[in-house]
Amino acid sequence: MRGLLLPALLASCAPRYQPPVTYVASQAQVLATVAQTVAADRRAPGGWNIVERDEGYLKAEARDPRVVPSGPNAGVPEGMTVMVAVAGDSTLATVAISTSPAAAYMRQKLTAALDARFKRQ
Repeated sequence: MRGLLLPALLASCAPRYQPPVTYVASQAQVLATVAQTVAADRRAPGGWNIVERDEGYLKAEARDPRVVPSGPNAGVPEGMTVMVAVAGDSTLATVAISTSPAAAYMRQKLTAALDARFKRQ
């Protein structure tokens, strides 16, 4: 039993990552869309705080993380983090999105926003 519990526990704590996607857009356009989408999301407790942003990277964390109510992590704040890396130039941008397990819904939300605005390569 113990041998099955550890892999399941580790998998539930691992960051969620999706394969990179390339869009016909500049790095700046993609990061602006990501920042707008993150700012508009109200599902994260207290909204999002963009803690790091530069030419090809954006990291956001929930302002007021939930506290796990029960179980082995009772009382521990549940971190909600979104990290987006963008590589490219003025015509193509390759986007990699990684989230904490509690913020996994943001992968789909960000991908949908980018797909609605830009054409995939």
